[in-house]
Amino acid sequence: MFSVGDYIVKAGEGVCRIDCEIMMKTPGGADEKPYYLLVPISDDRVKVYLPVLEDYQEIRPVMSRTRAEEILDVFPDIEPAVVENEKQREITYKEAIRSCEPEKIISIIKHLQFRSIERKAQGKKNTAIDDRYSVMAEKALYSELGFVLDKTDEEVRELLK
Repeated sequence: MFSVGDYIVKAGEGVCRIDCEIMMKTPGGADEKPYYLLVPISDDRVKVYLPVLEDYQEIRPVMSRTRAEEILDVFPDIEPAVVENEKQREITYKEAIRSCEPEKIISIIKHLQFRSIERKAQGKKNTAIDDRYSVMAEKALYSELGFVLDKTDEEVRELLK
């Protein structure tokens, strides 16, 4: 599936390099299984272990430069997510981030930005959930675009304004 040295996107971690493949026992298991050791590019002190043989929905190869440029082009046309049920808000945010799909993450970022503006107009603060998922969504999107386009998160933020 992937090789040592590849860069991948992992939901919740952003862009990671596959540092090596190691054999480990699973918690409570007797057999050793192969794991990738992932190192997020944002913090090389963090280590993430990922079983090699499992089929994951929350990881994918890093997008190409062409795909990153397409994302920048369609950014203005992506509609904010619609969250009709207040009780489903966190689930909606979490699903978008776990999807690792830039368009879904952008829709959440836009939704959270509009929601923040509305709440401020009402004299309210952002909720802790909104703040947490706003940071997570922006990190996921900006780190990958920045990595591919060789830009900082702040430069990516400016490109998307």
